[in-house]
Amino acid sequence: MPALRELVDGLVGGRAVDSIGMAMPGIVYRRSRRLTAIKAKWSDATEIDFPAWAAAGWRAPLVMENDAVAALVGEWRFGAGATAWS
Repeated sequence: MPALRELVDGLVGGRAVDSIGMAMPGIVYRRSRRLTAIKAKWSDATEIDFPAWAAAGWRAPLVMENDAVAALVGEWRFGAGATAWS
């Protein structure tokens, strides 16, 4: 988490942050913005309070989504799917 915080801080460059978006390879409970299940590689991630982490670091709300769903939305809005429905 410290390395991730450092990366986001570098991207933000001291500017105010409206929100933080995060995509994770696991089951995300959208209402609580919590990761409820994930493969063994990151099994301890279900114990992390990501919304509190974002609030403490940048005073910003967190939006969390499953990584496959986030990729699908990205393709739909900005990738190959963007022109398929126009």
